[in-house]
Amino acid sequence: YMNNKDKAFITGILVFIIFILFILVSGKHFQASAQSVKQPIEFNHKKHLQDVGLECQNCHTLVLTYYRASIPNIEVCSMCHDEGGDGQNASNPKTQKVLEYIKKGEAIPWQKVYQMPDHVYFSHQRHVVMGRIECVTCHGKIDQTTLPITTAAVKHTMDSCMNCHKKSGVSNDCVACHK
Repeated sequence: YMNNKDKAFITGILVFIIFILFILVSGKHFQASAQSVKQPIEFNHKKHLQDVGLECQNCHTLVLTYYRASIPNIEVCSMCHDEGGDGQNASNPKTQKVLEYIKKGEAIPWQKVYQMPDHVYFSHQRHVVMGRIECVTCHGKIDQTTLPITTAAVKHTMDSCMNCHKKSGVSNDCVACHK
């Protein structure tokens, strides 16, 4: 027979082991976003943001009003790019590829690069609108990129989020971010 102290000790050890396993699994999930993906179109953020003068929310339309930023699709692209071209560089092979998707009415199969684990609640609206955090804080110098985003420029870990929260004077309470 085990006495209560021994039972409590073994229970504590088991809880600790489960906690460590949870952290390791979570860490791997965070790191999964660092894996390289292949994008269907060679999208040039610099051209759209600096040369054309768009802002992130022009294409990532939900970033200011919803918890997800939304990945742009043909409905968004077709607001500027259409069959006629109208000075939209329709002869460019990259633009042609966008026009093909629009013409077919087919969604562009963009690959997600940044994705939080299921147990984390992250709201773009809360961070961008209420926190007034610039996109580059979490996404790196996206406005400078001329090639498609294939890996995360900024690694999102629990430590990086907590450090930002601490620096900004925001709660690091577990329930603030974890479901």
